[in-house]
Amino acid sequence: AVTDPRRVEEAITMIRTELEADDMTDEQRAEAYLGLYRISGGLDHDAREHALELYERLYERTPKFVYNYYGEMLRGEELSA
Repeated sequence: AVTDPRRVEEAITMIRTELEADDMTDEQRAEAYLGLYRISGGLDHDAREHALELYERLYERTPKFVYNYYGEMLRGEELSA
């Protein structure tokens, strides 16, 4: 886990720069927003909302377990093992 505040800021800046690129797939964007949410310790609610919307959209198009899993996690639902 990233614990040095400078490293956290570097990671956040890097992810935000990647999100500005137009060539990312929805899956890549969802993963990037999820990364931001996790790095923030759950404090970046905008990143959470973006990730949740993308994972829900991805699950509607292609019902993969992982999309549903992350959707449940971001909604705060109990995860089934």
